[in-house]
Amino acid sequence: MDEEIQRAILLKALMLIAGQQGIALQEFEKDKARELGRPFTQFNATQQTLREGVEPYANTVRQMLLCDSGRLQLPAGPLWEQIRAFALGEPVEENLTLPRSLRDLQHWRPDRPSTRKNITSDMGGCWWIFRLTSKGGSDRQVTASLLNIRPEFYYETSPSKCIEFTLAWQGGNGESFVDQPPLTVHGICHHHNNQLHFLGILDKLSAPLPTAMVLHYEDGSTRRTHRRNSEGVLFTTSSHRVQISCPVVAVYIDGSADWRGDEYDEKRAALKPWLGSHDADKLAEILPPRAYEHLIRRSREEMVYESRSNL
Repeated sequence: MDEEIQRAILLKALMLIAGQQGIALQEFEKDKARELGRPFTQFNATQQTLREGVEPYANTVRQMLLCDSGRLQLPAGPLWEQIRAFALGEPVEENLTLPRSLRDLQHWRPDRPSTRKNITSDMGGCWWIFRLTSKGGSDRQVTASLLNIRPEFYYETSPSKCIEFTLAWQGGNGESFVDQPPLTVHGICHHHNNQLHFLGILDKLSAPLPTAMVLHYEDGSTRRTHRRNSEGVLFTTSSHRVQISCPVVAVYIDGSADWRGDEYDEKRAALKPWLGSHDADKLAEILPPRAYEHLIRRSREEMVYESRSNL
């Protein structure tokens, strides 16, 4: 995959997060950016289509950022400074501990060392990420994905200054795909405005796709016990090749922040059968009733993210 195509795919993911924040953008320009960026979220886009689309899409976003009238106004803060720098193609140093397509974001790091320590202490380890399936109907299933926010001890031997994560899920019905390796997103996380912003790349069938997620998190709490749940929204492409924005609930897997080496591999492998879409009653062992009820309530809310996530 060409590096410029990877950059454009990442730029699309960055704009998804910016869109969730409700950036200021004139309607006709938003439509233009959405249309030009569409190939970078499609499974079936050809290499030629992607190569031809890189320059028009990247230039459109750059023009919005550089325009004197401020037609693309990103919020203030270190996160958005890095988004702007990335969009404008400003040089950054390399960090080989991240996948190649994420090197440009290696300095997308917490503004204070204590921030990463707080986040990894509060949120490090494995989490179930639950969402309703993207299919309609009254008998909708629940899709379970597995998020791993690298715990603090991981960085004792890693030079990375980012907060790294992986997000794994199984396409379609989990029981039908149990013998297949899960799809995995590798990426980095940033804290901004009481939210954790996750940005990564899903490499499926040699067609990298941006995946972004936002979870609620308040830093600065005097309570230093591990968080047990959160909620947010996921931006990705479904197994039906449809770009989706959906509510999610996150449930911490007890003790997973301490899993190391062989123990981590063994326990993570034992969780694999739960990945994918299942009837809610089959997930009763890992999906608390209150979390399921909350997910149902959120799915009935008006999705304010939907109209903003296609930039």
